[in-house]
Amino acid sequence: MRNVDAAGLGIGDDHPPRIMGVLNVSAESPYDPSVYDDPGEAAEYVDKELIGEGADIVD
Repeated sequence: MRNVDAAGLGIGDDHPPRIMGVLNVSAESPYDPSVYDDPGEAAEYVDKELIGEGADIVD
């Protein structure tokens, strides 16, 4: 694998493993409680839950 710089976050063999958190904004999701259609609620979820629990990257 090669190394890449993703907005200042090193990813690849020369860097530690990274954790990705997933933000669900799709109305077609089969799991409705995980869908965030309000931008403020989505931002709060990302800050408190995903990043708060260790996510390095949010998709």
